[in-house]
Amino acid sequence: MDNTFVVNIIHRPEMVPEYAEKVTGQGKAEDLGRKALLTESLDIFKFQQKTAHDNGLKCTIQMTYASLFNEEAVQLAKDDHEKYGDEIALTLLGLPCKEFREKYKTKDFCIWMFSMEDKKNIVDDVF
Repeated sequence: MDNTFVVNIIHRPEMVPEYAEKVTGQGKAEDLGRKALLTESLDIFKFQQKTAHDNGLKCTIQMTYASLFNEEAVQLAKDDHEKYGDEIALTLLGLPCKEFREKYKTKDFCIWMFSMEDKKNIVDDVF
């Protein structure tokens, strides 16, 4: 691999960006499923993917817990995997979504905050 340049581009369709809830959501009632937020997040993801693909680059698509419940995000990942050979990965980011909160009855979102039993259940759930 002499003189070989390797780059790994990782994007994730972030359905519940923590920054948006902390920054732009201040003073508003919490709404993790805001349509405008979902649209903006998917538009950002699509732009990142298009830019990489237009330049002949493959990506690793990190599916968050929340994105697994979004049909468009799942389809985009499948399509880019098939068309461009992008890898599909899972991440334990994106836990603070409606589906996670309802299933696990918590607003905690960092995997290390949970008991070992809950961690195993969450990982099994994601896979």
